[in-house]
Parts: sequence; C-alpha cells; structure tokens
Amino acid sequence: MPAWKTAVRGFATAFVLLTIGYLLLVGQFSGAEVGLALAGGVFAALWAVALNHVADVRFSFEWKAFAVFATAIAGVPRAAARVTWTLCRAGRHRPRGSIIEQKFDHGRDRRAADATRRAAVLLAISLAPDRFALLHEGDRLVIHRIGRAPQGGDERWPA
Repeated sequence: MPAWKTAVRGFATAFVLLTIGYLLLVGQFSGAEVGLALAGGVFAALWAVALNHVADVRFSFEWKAFAVFATAIAGVPRAAARVTWTLCRAGRHRPRGSIIEQKFDHGRDRRAADATRRAAVLLAISLAPDRFALLHEGDRLVIHRIGRAPQGGDERWPA
C-alpha cells in the first residue's frame, strides 16, 4: 500500500475515534461541542499521524484491541461497585490490596500489532478502579488489585 494511503487511513481512523470519543465523554451535545470535537479531532489526528512517522514504536489499528478496550470501559461501573462494596464492608479498617502475577505473552518482535496489543492490554487492565498493572516484564504481568477483581482473558489478551 502506498505511504500516502496509509497516512490517510491513519488520519481518518484517528479522526473518527477521537471525535466520537470526545462527543461521548463531553456530557452535553451542542453546536459548540460538535465544533470543538471536529477541530480537536483534526488536530489530534494530525498529531497522531505525525508521531506515527517519527516514533520508534508504531501502533496499528486492530479490532481485537478496540474490543478489549471497549469491554474494559463497559466494565468500569461493575468494578467501581466492587471497590465501593469492599470499602463499605471494611468500615474503618483500610482494606489491603493484593499483588498477583498473571501470564502475559509480551511478544518478542517490535511489530506494530504487538505494540498495539500490549498497550491495549495494559490500558484495559489499569482503567478499572479495582486493579492496576504495576509491571510487565518478560512473560508476566504484576497487577495490584483491591477486593476480588477477576483475572480475565488468556496469556495473549489478559485484560
């Protein structure tokens, strides 16, 4: 595929995702917010395309990564309820978190697909209020969790 087509595809994908993401998170719908979403989408997409050309680590759009991230966003209310329940049950005693290790296929090469998968997994794990990725090294993830946050996925997509 020619370089200009790749750049246009990257710009279009970033523009659509960032503009829709802004509109979903803004909390209100008005002409000013739509204009800001469009302008912000253009600038952010241009920035993403420029970074993609100079960055050492490149990312590629992958539907599985998008699905993992969307599932993590959808799970935030349930995770927040689990943390709230854990904190309410603890009363005056501060609940202690736990550190768990989970297998994670890091990927050995510097391909864009592996970088995208690693970034999506780490973001999805750390997005929820009941767990946070502390370290990923080799073929393991070290995760801090509060309460009984479920371990999910497999070695390739552990989020």
